[in-house]
This record gives sequence, structure tokens and C-alpha cells, in this order.
Amino acid sequence: MKGQCVANCGACCDPVLSNYGPYDIATAPAWQTELVWMRENTDPLPRGETLVRWRELVGAGDRNVVDRDGMIIQPHFYRCHHFDDETRSCTNYENRPPMCRDYPFYGGTHGDNEVALPKTCGYLVDVGRTPVPVEIGRKR
Repeated sequence: MKGQCVANCGACCDPVLSNYGPYDIATAPAWQTELVWMRENTDPLPRGETLVRWRELVGAGDRNVVDRDGMIIQPHFYRCHHFDDETRSCTNYENRPPMCRDYPFYGGTHGDNEVALPKTCGYLVDVGRTPVPVEIGRKR
């Protein structure tokens, strides 16, 4: 069974998660096209909202998420300029960059348990988890 977007909840884009921090994005050279795209099309979330989103992603009791080598994963959260809050969809869908086009397995495989997915994401079946149903168009 392969995951698919069935909820159309927009949780994958609200917010955008990245392993790169604001400094990395601000200082990225031109050849790092996706970081340049992020610099031009996203804004980092304020620290307070980042903490709320982190708790939503990993649960209130979890403080750290580690990869298979024991390294702490510290994602950064960004607001995409192309995300429409009303429709919960992308206004630039046809021209989205590879990081969005390849979601949720960007740089990984379909069996990668280290992929950070929203609890509502239908792609969770590919990493051995069950998605939580969501009311379409819900607001946070």
C-alpha cells in the first residue's frame, strides 16, 4: 500500500519544515537553489509558534527526536508565501520546487521512519503508521 493525499488538509505546508535554519538559508550560495528558493519564498515562524508546532508534531511529552545515529533532529518551521490559509492549498502548485514536489520523502525512501509527517498525513502508511482522520478545512 502506498500513501496518498486523502485529507487535503494542507498540514504538509502549514508550516514548511526544514533541517536548515534561517542563517543557513540567508547565507546560501546561488548553487543551493532550494535554499535560495526558501530565502525568497518563506519566512521563519516566530519562536513561540515554532515551539507550539514542534509539540504538535512530536507530542507534548517528547523534547527531542533523534535520527538512527543518535543525533538530535531540530527542524525549523517556515511560512510559505504561496500557501493560502483559506483554501489550505498552494497558489504556485505547478511551479513548486523539488522539496515540495517530492514531499514527503524528499531525500529519503518510502520506508524511512525518520520522515516527519503531520499526524493527519495519508503518507504515514508508508512509514508504518496510521493517519489520524481530520476534518477537511479545519483551522488551528
